[in-house]
Amino acid sequence: MSPLPTNVAAPRTASARWLARLVALAAALVLSVTIAPAPAAQAIGASTLEQEVRTQANRERSKRDLARVEHSACLDRFAEAQARAMAKKRSMFHQPLKPVLDGCKLSLVGENVAYGFSSGTSVTKAWMNSPGHRANLLNPKFRSIGVGAYKDSKGTWYIAQVLGRSR
Repeated sequence: MSPLPTNVAAPRTASARWLARLVALAAALVLSVTIAPAPAAQAIGASTLEQEVRTQANRERSKRDLARVEHSACLDRFAEAQARAMAKKRSMFHQPLKPVLDGCKLSLVGENVAYGFSSGTSVTKAWMNSPGHRANLLNPKFRSIGVGAYKDSKGTWYIAQVLGRSR
């Protein structure tokens, strides 16, 4: 047990010393609870994050009177595979888009990737502040979207957004 602070008189009896130590211990426990960091916000799941990215993409497109991009299961599979591949390598990179074009029967495809964002709003804001990503997101020719989100072993999110237009 640490000594009492110097500005506190030490109690003379054993029971008083015991009570003083108990009070000091209780104060230390209260202090440690008070200064502990606030608990993290409720963890977001991949499907929620993916939905937020789709919602934010359409919100940005709507602000500019662009057509909504509709969910595509085919593009989702490619986006999810890309997010998982990036998380496993803990590196951000683009996938070859020819297999996406052929596999989803598209005439046009684009991809945005990111890591380290934990909400659809924050990643979309970052993409909107980047000229190339913004151009993909706001391309009026795109009509469909797939989004994948995957956490690496350290809890960092990797996100892939694939946009396309059918043939």
